[in-house]
Amino acid sequence: MNNGKAKPARRRFRQESFIHSYFIRPAAQEIVLLIWNTNITPNQLTSFRILLNIVALCFFLVPDIVYLTLGGVLFLLHEIIDHADGMLARMKNMTSEVGAKNEIVFDTLFSTPYGFFGLCLAVSSFQLTGNYIYFIILHVSAFIFMCGYLFTKVASDKGEGDRKSNFHANHDNDAYTGLFTKGVSGFLKESMKTIYLWQNYILLLSAIALHKAVAYGYDTFLYVLILPLGSSLIYLGHSIKKLYVLRLN
Repeated sequence: MNNGKAKPARRRFRQESFIHSYFIRPAAQEIVLLIWNTNITPNQLTSFRILLNIVALCFFLVPDIVYLTLGGVLFLLHEIIDHADGMLARMKNMTSEVGAKNEIVFDTLFSTPYGFFGLCLAVSSFQLTGNYIYFIILHVSAFIFMCGYLFTKVASDKGEGDRKSNFHANHDNDAYTGLFTKGVSGFLKESMKTIYLWQNYILLLSAIALHKAVAYGYDTFLYVLILPLGSSLIYLGHSIKKLYVLRLN
């Protein structure tokens, strides 16, 4: 929807990782500026990125380097538009709670290692190796993640709801998130956070590498599955800790 306003000025971003600060959010901003004076709505952007996500997942099912790479490009574009639709909605005051909740549900199902993203890559890798353990690890990771989600929801219902907003990045903070701005400890923390947030692409790269590594007896995809399993365990532990703190209080 064109609201008649002039294009906003370009700005800097502090986001979940330095990759968001230097690439994803600035690229999303360029998309917003490109469509600012058009009738394209945030919901239309969301629908388009969902289509890109689905097509990318279809490509991931094919055990071929070219298809996996094309799927990765589409998924990266989906990632950028995922930030652009929210940015456009906030800047044009077109946000809605229902839209935000639907986006979270869709992303959890289709854009996480525990969901169809990881499953499609597992199917592709299985066709190369015949290794069923991919599906076992991903199902266990998904189960642990859902337990963590349920515990987190219980904690929120018991009085933690005011902390929900702290999970997301502060979109109004103009300071960059850098790898080397807070010393060694900050570098390690930022690196681990980046690995967690970008584990999708690490999984994708491991699935691509599997096409070459399998000939030498290396299962790169299996090695990297420790990321979704480990992150789901950390999430579960964090949610249990929140419940424990609430009980003490």
